[in-house]
Amino acid sequence: MRFWTAFWHALRLTLRGQTPPALQHPHLLEWVRQLAALMDAVYAAADEAQLDRARRQTLTLRLDGRVMTVETVLSTVRFHARDEYPSLLRSGLASNLLGIHASNINDRYWISRLQALPEMQATPVAAALQRLADHLEALPTAKT
Repeated sequence: MRFWTAFWHALRLTLRGQTPPALQHPHLLEWVRQLAALMDAVYAAADEAQLDRARRQTLTLRLDGRVMTVETVLSTVRFHARDEYPSLLRSGLASNLLGIHASNINDRYWISRLQALPEMQATPVAAALQRLADHLEALPTAKT
């Protein structure tokens, strides 16, 4: 259904001789795409280090006063990268940029806590988490 909606929208623009509006924050969209790729790398490294989904669901840590599983933390950050951030960027509202920055601060904290777990250290996961943490630290600012 989404394909047909996009098709009709593109057809209407073409018939009117118009072009779609330019993406407002292409640098942020590229950062989000890289974030999604880094999250895939973290999952691959975890699986390689015998930290499959079942094991990640049993490993817990305390975050923000709650006990959370490693799987919940990783899946939340992956959701942000794959779904939430692109959706916020597509909507074009300036206030959504603030939402991305605020959520990124939380993601950085959560990933730093994951890095401190003994099960994550001295494994391929540690390097993947460090690359992810470095990327989260490098969130570009909005260019207008």
